[in-house]
Amino acid sequence: MAENNSINYNILDQDTLSSNSATSLATQQSIKAYVDTQIPKKSYHHLSTQTASNVSSIDFTGLDSTYQIYILQYYNMVPVIDNIVTFIRVGTGGTPTYQATGYKFANFEVNIAGTGIPDGSTSTTQVSLNTTGNLTTENQSGEIVIFNPSSATIYKDIMHKLSYVGSAGTFYRHWGSGQYASATAVTAIRFACSSGNISVGTFKLYGLRSS
Repeated sequence: MAENNSINYNILDQDTLSSNSATSLATQQSIKAYVDTQIPKKSYHHLSTQTASNVSSIDFTGLDSTYQIYILQYYNMVPVIDNIVTFIRVGTGGTPTYQATGYKFANFEVNIAGTGIPDGSTSTTQVSLNTTGNLTTENQSGEIVIFNPSSATIYKDIMHKLSYVGSAGTFYRHWGSGQYASATAVTAIRFACSSGNISVGTFKLYGLRSS
């Protein structure tokens, strides 16, 4: 006599998957609802990657209220021109328009000899990072964080930390913070050099939900 392997294909729609049936199927909607509740909300989400190849800037657009924090990580960045300042600007509006006024920043870095070098401005055209060399052995890597860019009521804080080799071959550890002093919502972030292009580098944008 043949074994009876028939299954009762009962369909259950349970967002919590609370039952434990071996003979019932779950709806797609209930599976998605359950999985969504299991993913940690405080987690990084990779949004985009760009690879520089003799470009004037690296721009990431589409910043919105989906994420309260955006993180730009980059590595092996080398400018075309030697001894040039790298910087951050923000963009506003749908196009967007990259703003060239209304910034302030406070930076500090230490060279390999332990000498500290402060830098800052109360009113400038960008959030300046540092001055770096243009040899492949003088590359720059770092992380830039912008907080709550979609807010229309607060100024936009930007923090950064990075390591690099200057044009004289000296290694530096650098960190600092800046601010775009406007309550206007920010929709984009730009990484660029004060003169010339970015020769090479890899840039990755992440979003982080805070709740």
